[in-house]
Amino acid sequence: MPLWLWIVLYLAQLAFWLWLGWWGGAAKLQGTWVEGWFLTRRLAQLGSDPLRLWAWLAVPATTVWFVLGLLDENVRQSLWSIR
Repeated sequence: MPLWLWIVLYLAQLAFWLWLGWWGGAAKLQGTWVEGWFLTRRLAQLGSDPLRLWAWLAVPATTVWFVLGLLDENVRQSLWSIR
């Protein structure tokens, strides 16, 4: 995967997680099929808080993966070659 694409995809993913966790996206998705896709049906019944927690946990995890991809091209290439 080219470096520019790696950066663009990370920024898009980061914007989504920030919207979901900090900018009210979880409340907008509450009760939709998207919430059920991220969480189990049982957690979805608890409201938007589990979805916000998922976003909070996803930001550092995706950031670590992004940095690994910046430092090691093999990380980017391994994802690009998955079929």
